[in-house]
Amino acid sequence: MSAWTGNAIALSARRFGENDVILDVLSDQVGRASGLVYGGAGKRKRALIEPGTRLHLTWKSRLE
Repeated sequence: MSAWTGNAIALSARRFGENDVILDVLSDQVGRASGLVYGGAGKRKRALIEPGTRLHLTWKSRLE
């Protein structure tokens, strides 16, 4: 399992199921990446992942 931590800019977010969101970001370390944000469609996280928002992320993936 690989993981990275760094700064990124949210490019787009689309719903996945009832409460989750697939988030596309642009990072200076890994370029463009997509990932699942559990509970991202809820009230608390929705404002954090709007396009154009600067984020500090920790991502884990199964692929390398």
